[in-house]
Amino acid sequence: MRPLLNNYVDTDTGDMVLISKRDNVTYNDIVVFTDKTDEDNKQLIKRVIALPGDKVDMELVPESKSVNVYVNDTLLDEPYVIQAEDDNQFSALTQKYVNFKQRAGWLYWENKTEIESTERGGIVVPEGCMFCLGDNRIDSYDSRSFGPVPIEWCEGIVEGILLKDSFYTQVLSTLYGLM
Repeated sequence: MRPLLNNYVDTDTGDMVLISKRDNVTYNDIVVFTDKTDEDNKQLIKRVIALPGDKVDMELVPESKSVNVYVNDTLLDEPYVIQAEDDNQFSALTQKYVNFKQRAGWLYWENKTEIESTERGGIVVPEGCMFCLGDNRIDSYDSRSFGPVPIEWCEGIVEGILLKDSFYTQVLSTLYGLM
């Protein structure tokens, strides 16, 4: 699986993300949701890592300049994640790790529900929420920063990408006046 997020999709330049409206969100789905904690209500595209009741934890691995992600005490195999290549990138990744560790036990969103923490300092995803991460963990604004995302905020699941210069994007743009 190749990295999808932030590397191949650039909706600012005319790439299109095709989404489907489904009632159920599952592990590894790439979802589109509106960040309602942001005053601009930005739409974000992230990968679902964990669902309600799941325990999420992370472990910093300096030797490989990476962070291991565990869901329910099982290390995730994430070949799509972009790895840090130098000390500056690893420093940024380390800060995201610290942000996550500081979130356990904090209150989140408007309803001020407390996030349950795990024995290892991770979190338990609250009912009605999902934990979402970007594939570019070095520079992704995701659940490590703003906490679990209410599933009701999900606008759809990414089913495909049409790059700006593709024939299909040009046809859709012409038919529907999308660009």
